[in-house]
Amino acid sequence: MLASLASARPSAAQATRPPPGHTRSLDVVRAAAPIVDGRLDDPVWLLATRAKDFWISEYNRKPAEPTEVWVLADESALYFAFKCTDSKPDSIHAEQRKRDGDFGFDDQVTVELDPYHNHRQVSSYSVNALGTQSDAIAGGRGTKIEWKGDWQAAAQRTADGWTAEMRIPFAILNYLPASTTFGVNFVRYHHRTQETSRWADVTAQFLPEEAGHLTGLILPKRLAANKLTVLQSLAAGINTPDKRGDINHSLVSAGLDVRYEIANNVTSVLSLNPDFSQVEDDVLSLAFDYNEKFRTDYRPFFQEGNAFFGDKAYFYSTRIPNFDYGFKSFGKVGDVQGGVLAVQSPDGRLDYAARVLREIGATANLGLTVVGTSRQDLDNQILAVDYSARLNKTLHFSAAAAESASGGLLGTGGRIKAALSHETDNWQTGVTYDTAERHFFPADGFIADDVLGTRGASVYVNHTGTYAGGPMRTAEVNLTYSLRDTLSEGIQSRNVSLYATGETRSNVQFSLGTTIGPYRPRKKDTDEWEPQLNNDHYYTASMFFDTHSERHGYGLTYSWGYQGGGAYADLAPSFWFKPTRKLYLSYGYEVANSFGVSTQHILSLNWEISPEQAFTVRWVQTDGANVRVAYRRQVRHGLDVFAVLDTDPVSPTRFTVKVVRATSFK
Repeated sequence: MLASLASARPSAAQATRPPPGHTRSLDVVRAAAPIVDGRLDDPVWLLATRAKDFWISEYNRKPAEPTEVWVLADESALYFAFKCTDSKPDSIHAEQRKRDGDFGFDDQVTVELDPYHNHRQVSSYSVNALGTQSDAIAGGRGTKIEWKGDWQAAAQRTADGWTAEMRIPFAILNYLPASTTFGVNFVRYHHRTQETSRWADVTAQFLPEEAGHLTGLILPKRLAANKLTVLQSLAAGINTPDKRGDINHSLVSAGLDVRYEIANNVTSVLSLNPDFSQVEDDVLSLAFDYNEKFRTDYRPFFQEGNAFFGDKAYFYSTRIPNFDYGFKSFGKVGDVQGGVLAVQSPDGRLDYAARVLREIGATANLGLTVVGTSRQDLDNQILAVDYSARLNKTLHFSAAAAESASGGLLGTGGRIKAALSHETDNWQTGVTYDTAERHFFPADGFIADDVLGTRGASVYVNHTGTYAGGPMRTAEVNLTYSLRDTLSEGIQSRNVSLYATGETRSNVQFSLGTTIGPYRPRKKDTDEWEPQLNNDHYYTASMFFDTHSERHGYGLTYSWGYQGGGAYADLAPSFWFKPTRKLYLSYGYEVANSFGVSTQHILSLNWEISPEQAFTVRWVQTDGANVRVAYRRQVRHGLDVFAVLDTDPVSPTRFTVKVVRATSFK
């Protein structure tokens, strides 16, 4: 009987739509722990609760191949087993061997867990058909295994598909005391058919409150309480910038990060002299933009719990320099979640942020945010209140009001935003309103400079389609009309935008669009507006081929028109090539013609020596050549090693080595 357990074909999915997602529930059986080896032949699985009848919400039909999930628990963990039937098992595809790497189009399965059962903090735990693991933890979490918490998975090929097992310890989850129910969903991506199916039908709108439920849980009340993780780092470098940005011929520094789980639902982090030398780095395009371009912050201190601190318009962590020490605490108590942080930087600079969010039912939130900075030349504070809600699954409303106070000439200023939209499976329509006084100044926030001192509104209609058959896989068309006036000079902008994007069944992705209308720029380094309006008219087109290939892809984007007071053109072809599972090569070229010609080349080579080790070379050519050579060794447990060599035309060659070790205490 056990020999046939793993290979038996589950019953076919229902021909009709399964019950609504929020009505699907699994009562979790308490049993002995199965062995996590991916084989599904452990006798304890005979006791498991089973989930089947997956559905493709976008196509409104069952998947081509059935999937079944089995669920168990013991006193310390949840266990999940997936049986993924495939009538053509030789076509099962999986290449990613690096933990937390991009699975791309690998055959894969995912458990989506909502331990708070509030439809807001959903974490995903995925495994591909090779048994490689990947996760995305709700709220934001550091990447070191001992830091974020370890879980186990394994996978095996079978005669009629593949199977996988997962063990997710309660100790790595955040949940409220006395909880007995988690939100849950199961997802399978099938490479051969390019289908994504789910156990709980969350509709084509992907409504989080439509997820299913794990019931009857008996959770440890203090398993994760007083859990302490210490992250130690040591960095040494030649010609390396310090926290002030000054170049040191030689520099050695040691840092300490401490993560303390006060309870399963409250976490604190203390960082002392943290090291911020990172392998990751954004390379921004040359494309014309009236405003600052957004950059991702890869620093671990700010990644941890980042979702608890709200809108980047008020708190944009990239604004904060590398600091001497910092503290943050975040979590959820009842229907209130919140976070606080403070960092002390060189020269006596202090930055702080706090946010409290009250959950109102399943789909409404009321939030309060405070952000401030105290520097030698500036004191600035922001106070913001925001509200968002969704009614009857289709009507969305949000509103926010903020005020800033700054010392000196900046004084005080306010901003008000509101948005109303109606969204169905394929149509989205809405209107927005926004007004911001010129002296509204979020010093630690990210806001477009041309928004300050203006008021504006927009109306839009958007149509999206996902198709189970025919030449198109997806298609989207968006039409927007927006207008904005300065609070002093009249028209700031008027524009109409029309964009269409899509992907064909033959794996060609395309887009075509235009934005037309006058635009008044702000005078450089002043609070005043230019007297003239630019007659902007901007067109863009792109096409990319082999979008679902695991071996290669290529394409280009071309934009042209009149922007910023002159003729404009930008051409950006690119390609990538993966000759083996371990080698990845990409090249991008961009030439922009806007009051002069600028060019940029970006060539990258990545060699995955093993799942734990990789070697990377990146060459960026703009005004001069910037070369980065990096090596990383990231292991499941133990010592991580990073080495980075950087060269550029204006600085001496820099070399940095960093070692990181994490230790957990219960």
